[in-house]
Amino acid sequence: MGARSQDVVLYTIGYEGHSLSSLVRTLKDNNIERLVDVRLRPHSRQKGMSLMSLFERLRKAGIHYDHLGELGNPVSSRSLFFAGEIDKGRRAYRRIITNGKASSVDTLVGLARAQRTAIMCREGNAEDCHRWVIAEVAAERDQGVMVKHL
Repeated sequence: MGARSQDVVLYTIGYEGHSLSSLVRTLKDNNIERLVDVRLRPHSRQKGMSLMSLFERLRKAGIHYDHLGELGNPVSSRSLFFAGEIDKGRRAYRRIITNGKASSVDTLVGLARAQRTAIMCREGNAEDCHRWVIAEVAAERDQGVMVKHL
């Protein structure tokens, strides 16, 4: 994709360290209209962060929720992140999404162009997470995309 005449910001957020209320408050404070969950499976041991609870609370707050599981981090690369091998994990995940999942990144950019959108997974620090790679690839595929980590 080439450069666009109009820039768009793609926000990222991790729910680690947030309660459901503080996550929603952060999204509202940043005028986020759509939250795209990029976890492979939208389940969590943390109260309120599984699909139905999250969906319902966001709906009540006026925020759309989507689960884009095809951008989830499979065990093969996730294990590298967990082992502290962040650079290896990023490279492994980048190979995955640039070889067959790029259309999902384009879908994400389209959503961000339509509504103020944040992508979400668990890790509090975006640099230690696959969503960093998603944001990088989105910005590479569409030069009008800027990234802001919340």
